[in-house]
Amino acid sequence: MLAVFNPTGDTLKASLAGVLPEKWAVRSAGNNAVPYNLGIKPGARRGTRVELVGPATVKGPRGINDEPESFTLWLMPADYTPIPPETFAQFQDAQQLGANEAMAVYCTTFTTGTPTWPEWKSDIVKALKLKVPTGTANAPAGP
Repeated sequence: MLAVFNPTGDTLKASLAGVLPEKWAVRSAGNNAVPYNLGIKPGARRGTRVELVGPATVKGPRGINDEPESFTLWLMPADYTPIPPETFAQFQDAQQLGANEAMAVYCTTFTTGTPTWPEWKSDIVKALKLKVPTGTANAPAGP
């Protein structure tokens, strides 16, 4: 688990590698990130975006195009407070998956499912030792 907020490079990949099912991989990762369609206070630390991709082909967010199953995580500093969007996004806003003393983790998927890893939310919560916010619709029970 990441004990302090520094989710980059080998530390991040090692934290996630043990939980990834066979044929799943980190497609991309980038710093200076903010969860999809959420804002951030000026001067606040930004986080790390990680896109994970699996082997199955599913439909994209509109249910039209074939795309690899995938989801995106944003690992934000624990003190990150999202600023609600002022406009409607084309797709669902990122939702908080959970948090611990080092980070708050947000997630979303831009595909219609993750058939080869339906328990990804609960697996990520366990791997990163996150506490799930009470009363959220994003409880880790699958996509």
